[in-house]
Amino acid sequence: MKYRKNRIIILNVLFQLIICGCTNSQCIQNEIDNLKSEYISLNLDSMQKGLGIISSNRVQVTQNSYTYIKYISSIQCSSCVIKSLRDWIRLQDIFDICNELSLIIIIHPKDYQTKRIIDEFKTDTIMLENVYLDTIGVFERVNSFLPKNTYLHSFLVDDKGKVLIVGDPTCDEIVEGELRNFIHNKFNALNK
Repeated sequence: MKYRKNRIIILNVLFQLIICGCTNSQCIQNEIDNLKSEYISLNLDSMQKGLGIISSNRVQVTQNSYTYIKYISSIQCSSCVIKSLRDWIRLQDIFDICNELSLIIIIHPKDYQTKRIIDEFKTDTIMLENVYLDTIGVFERVNSFLPKNTYLHSFLVDDKGKVLIVGDPTCDEIVEGELRNFIHNKFNALNK
């Protein structure tokens, strides 16, 4: 009798997990759809370009026709995040071929993480010209509709801020394919 009761409880929990999984997938799709119906506002002037390590006149501050934005907030491990930014180098061909496309990485650290992030970037400056440090959290405030799922904090926007593609192409082959197809179709610039 006890075995049967435990089995029913386990089956009930498994059933709930399956339902949550399906619902979670639908929630993610809803968040993507909601994000694509919004316009991202970039307020780059209020952020520290290149973390103050490089001369701001060395880097253009203007946004291109299309910008891939990676937003990182409340970083758990600053070293891990900075190392993961190197994954964008693999996609450098996209940014080299298409001068209408730029990459902006916005980091909004917790107060105690700011110094650590700057120190990490001093030793690894490979992505520095693309990085903005948002110490006052302006990006998230002006874009209050950002999804809670941090995977969805990477997106391609046009010059008006309209979200066109959602997801991180450095860790999702489907999103990378969408980005390459978009550039190929828009500019006839990339081969698959």
